[in-house]
Amino acid sequence: MAKLYVQAFPPADLNKNTEWFMYPGVWTTYILIVFFSWLLVLSVFGCTPGTAWTVVNLFHFAITYHFFHWKKGTPFADDQGMYNALTWWEQMDNGKQLTRNRKFLIVVPVVLFIFDAAPSGGPLWRP
Repeated sequence: MAKLYVQAFPPADLNKNTEWFMYPGVWTTYILIVFFSWLLVLSVFGCTPGTAWTVVNLFHFAITYHFFHWKKGTPFADDQGMYNALTWWEQMDNGKQLTRNRKFLIVVPVVLFIFDAAPSGGPLWRP
């Protein structure tokens, strides 16, 4: 007899607070948000590209520090307090280290720093 249903396996991460980051296109969306925020700062404040990258870098730092490393727990009640003592960073990928998502989130601030330092002749380009 033919199989009528497809075998589907649950995702590796069942935490609703962090599972959205495993969807396809999230990295692209993240990069586009950073880029369009740079364009917004550049056009609204009329500053130089280096200054705009500095502003974006500072806002990115403040937002990611607050939401990834400061706030603990989840906004969902169905986990029964299982994640109350963990930050978003600790919850991501079930706490596994050096996953693709974590590497991406480590590389983004480094690239932002390089974009910030390059036009302004920052510390990487001084003799």
